[in-house]
Amino acid sequence: MVEVENGHPRQSRRPAGWAALLLALACSGAHAFPALQDEADYSQEEYAEFQSATQESNPAQRETRMANFLKSSSSNMLRSHVLNVYIQALADYRKQQNHQAVARGSEKFLQLGASFTAGLDADLQKAGKKFYQGKSYDIFLGLATEAYQKMGNQAKFVEFAQQLYAQMPNADTAYSVAKIYNDIGNAPKFVEWANKTLRHDPDNLPMLMELVRVYATQNNLPEASRYARQALKAVETPGKGSGEWDKQRALCYRVLGEEAFVRSQFQQAMAQFQNSLKYDKHNDHAYFRLGFCYWQLSQGEPAMAAFAKAYVLNGPTSKQARTQLEALYKPTHNNTLTGIERLYERAREELRSP
Repeated sequence: MVEVENGHPRQSRRPAGWAALLLALACSGAHAFPALQDEADYSQEEYAEFQSATQESNPAQRETRMANFLKSSSSNMLRSHVLNVYIQALADYRKQQNHQAVARGSEKFLQLGASFTAGLDADLQKAGKKFYQGKSYDIFLGLATEAYQKMGNQAKFVEFAQQLYAQMPNADTAYSVAKIYNDIGNAPKFVEWANKTLRHDPDNLPMLMELVRVYATQNNLPEASRYARQALKAVETPGKGSGEWDKQRALCYRVLGEEAFVRSQFQQAMAQFQNSLKYDKHNDHAYFRLGFCYWQLSQGEPAMAAFAKAYVLNGPTSKQARTQLEALYKPTHNNTLTGIERLYERAREELRSP
């Protein structure tokens, strides 16, 4: 069985610092509204409705009027300004910790969905969908997720997000639902929504790695290995930092090694565990399995060296590694443990080296 490290930070698909992006966009809403221009993409009547909607004094009615304006307007200029005001209002609610208002306002924007461009001609529909599905979508989805979590009502968010996904399937919504199911420990539903995420975004590393961990914890090595191979392929895509995903690479190779090991493919398993150690040289599990691979291949000295490292790392396999090491060491040292400390010291020195 593969033991998966607890406490490993889970990466969000959302860009880091999305809340800061929210506040930056909110600040941009404080800019002066555009004056009515001869060459603008809006009419005088539309401009008047824009002013009326954004200056509505009742917060709830202002949200509704702005949402309706976003739905009905064909002016990207005015919609952008309305969106800034809308985001600023939610940012204010967020600062006030009015989570219910944040959730309500975020849902209102997200529920525009497929009807966002209803009634517009083909070119405007295309432009409207691009506008709707831009970075604002991710911000509102993040706000809704956070608000429901703050209110302790994740079930409500999942219900809403699943309806939203049925209306407009996309990776961001699927990811948010999968993340909630993973957080509450519902593995079957997590797997379902993780795979929906991957249909839209096959190289989504956070989701791939969570699938590796879930299946590895279940000791379902074929499935864990399938996602590990996919993750290793994805991690080589441009934009992935050289060291940013090393722990993930190490886990993927260790899972592949474990799969080969249980099939008694010890040469192949040894290569995978060695690959794992290239990215995480302090992984006692990999050394422990590597020791068994060397032993099965009748390589006693490397086996003892690997068990020694697993032991001195003082991890979950430490006790078993010492037992295996002593069982190999005694027959070649007059049935004693004399000198075994030198093996331990050499293991410590090698682990300390860069």
